[in-house]
Order: sequence, then structure tokens, then C-alpha cells
Amino acid sequence: MKRPRCGTCQERDVSCEPPSSDNSPTGSGQTSPHALLANVDVPTMHITEQRRRELLAHAGPPVIDARADTRHTMHFVIRILKSWPRKIAMHGLTQLPPMIHHLQLENGIPLPLANCSTLVKMWAEDVEAGCGKFAYTGIALEVRRLLDEV
Repeated sequence: MKRPRCGTCQERDVSCEPPSSDNSPTGSGQTSPHALLANVDVPTMHITEQRRRELLAHAGPPVIDARADTRHTMHFVIRILKSWPRKIAMHGLTQLPPMIHHLQLENGIPLPLANCSTLVKMWAEDVEAGCGKFAYTGIALEVRRLLDEV
């Protein structure tokens, strides 16, 4: 089984072998990058534990703006929720939002959902015609009716 070559050796078309003691050239006449780096003396940095603590203390804890994340999530959820009335208007009750489970419709369509579907269709048609006030009035009355039931 042949040993895989690293990207650098593959680009230079040289054999990819760990550095040897003699640093001899490879088969194609070029020296392997591994052999070139074998004799490089890399300085090491020694930091005392006290200095490390001092440096890390100035960094402080990572700052996370939770309000920005919350605001972004809230806007995302609102955008998703605002898309469902138009989908119900276009597809009727065949494509329902995920918060309405199909088992809730086993005994037929509940009256509030049927009213919602009708009002959304009215709203979509009225908005296109430029006179959405009638639909908004109907929606407000339905919301009041639902709140009175609870």
C-alpha cells in the first residue's frame, strides 16, 4: 500500500516522506518540503502562569448581545407567521400552518378555522382591490368573538 502524499508535495511532484537524517533530494531532483523544514529551529515562547492569567483577565468574558439575538428571532418568527394568511388564501385549508395538526381536523373543520379561512380570502381579495377596510373590520370582529369565548 502506497503512503498518501500531502498537497504541497503533490503540487511539486515530489515524494512525501518524513525528513531523513541526510536530507537527500527526492527522486525528481527536488527537495521535499519536509526535509527543508527539518533543520529549522522554531523558537518556543514560555509564558509564566501569572502572566497568562494577567493577559486573559484583560480579555474579559465574551460579550454576547442577547437582545440582538432575541430581536432577530422575533422578527424571523413574525415573518413566518405573516406568510401563512396569504398561503391559506391561495391554497385554502389544504396547506395549513404547522401549528395546526391534521388530527385536529378529524371531526371536520372547526368553526374558528373556517372563519379564519374565509376572512383571509376576503382580506387577500380586498388588499388586491385596494379596499381592505371591510376585511380588517371582519377580522377585528372575529378576534373579539374568539376572545369573548375564552
